[in-house]
Amino acid sequence: MIKFPQAPKYGDKVFLICTSSPILPEEIEECKQIVENLGFYPVVGKSLSQNIGGYMAGSADTRINDLHEAFSNPEIKAIFCVKGGFSSSQLLDKIDYELIKKNPKLFVGYSDVTNLNIAFNQKCGLGTYHGPMIRSNMLYDFNEFTKKSFLFSINKKNGEKWKLENPNSKKLNLLNKNNFIEIEIKREKEIIEKEREKEREEENKEREEENKKKEKENKEQIKKEIKSKFREIQGELIGGNLSLLVTTLGTDYEIDTKHKILFIEEIEEEISRIDRMMTHLKLSEKFDDCRAVLFGNFDGCENTYDPNYTLDDFLNNFFKDFKKPVITGIECGHKKPDLVTLPLGAECTINIDKNFDNIKIYFKK
Repeated sequence: MIKFPQAPKYGDKVFLICTSSPILPEEIEECKQIVENLGFYPVVGKSLSQNIGGYMAGSADTRINDLHEAFSNPEIKAIFCVKGGFSSSQLLDKIDYELIKKNPKLFVGYSDVTNLNIAFNQKCGLGTYHGPMIRSNMLYDFNEFTKKSFLFSINKKNGEKWKLENPNSKKLNLLNKNNFIEIEIKREKEIIEKEREKEREEENKEREEENKKKEKENKEQIKKEIKSKFREIQGELIGGNLSLLVTTLGTDYEIDTKHKILFIEEIEEEISRIDRMMTHLKLSEKFDDCRAVLFGNFDGCENTYDPNYTLDDFLNNFFKDFKKPVITGIECGHKKPDLVTLPLGAECTINIDKNFDNIKIYFKK
């Protein structure tokens, strides 16, 4: 059972932590000011002032101590990651997951924080937020849409349902929707052929009429099941940055996609490398297990080998035989300034209209 802790109230203490890469010393006070502007009291972890090798915000022990302090201190009501980067995976086998399970706190981060989100979701039953980070999103690019989406999501009460809203009502896209249409046509043909075979086999007109009636009822039921299967999909939302998802495979922290809705985003990776990582997920049966796939931003992901073969081309080809919904166009990821906050671990419902054109996504904690 995934639990989403209550959002901090005005004046509550929130803990600022760098679980991955460091920030500049002069940015610490700026980050504190941002949190104060949100109405909270910032408590600064030691990791904000540490730098090892230019890509680690202090030693793994320093960051672990920050994390454990944040979860164990009853005065802390939320934990805001300041920045992503590299090296949060160093923490996975050092975390006291029982401590976190017993002291759940609102936790926000993405990018390199992806593996922490997955670990907290799966090992602690803690719902987390794929949302804006202090240095990465609030210091320079915290526009009204991103701020509203963030505060709106974290303040939703358990049991409340809300709709995913893109900036400027940007439309979501269903990839390879002909897959679903083809399924209906194929099943329709199979049903008709069965009806004909039945007609030829039946010599008794009365029995023939009776069987035709049953087949017609079966036909309607099959069509209903097809529409139900593809037009309303539910599952727990899980996922994050593609590079980090792949690093969990084969470890004790491997992402579990069974019966879940998988969200994926990435930044500045070659299409060839995206191909490799997606294929790795496929061979690990992560797409077989999930109920649907959602794609956020893939900012700066280009193909320097052949610019004419784009990310869209790759995705269409990769999922050409996929019989589950693949939805693109969610404004969530590294692309700035707009960032939709996603509740990882929440119940996610995807509604697709009868023409496969209008897609709505809902969340419930």
